[in-house]
Amino acid sequence: MKSYHLIALAASTVILASPVIAAEVDMSTLTCKELTAMKSAKRAAVAAWVSGYAHGKNNSAMLDTDKLMDNVDKVKDVCDKTPDATLAKVLELGSK
Repeated sequence: MKSYHLIALAASTVILASPVIAAEVDMSTLTCKELTAMKSAKRAAVAAWVSGYAHGKNNSAMLDTDKLMDNVDKVKDVCDKTPDATLAKVLELGSK
């Protein structure tokens, strides 16, 4: 039952934030430079999307917010060093 509450919370967050993140983003070509230039609400939406995408690929409905924030920090560190790298490449390297 808790997973339904989390899904509802995530969905409502996306719906409420949708005016802020109205522009479409091609996640396969998004660069670190573009990510860091986004406002915090858009960066949060990207982090949520990445987390959902990764969990979907792994068929997992679990959410560990501490791990999510650790991963956000790791991506930020790599992006600070390689601003022209795509987010997809950074995530691919991080999963190995």
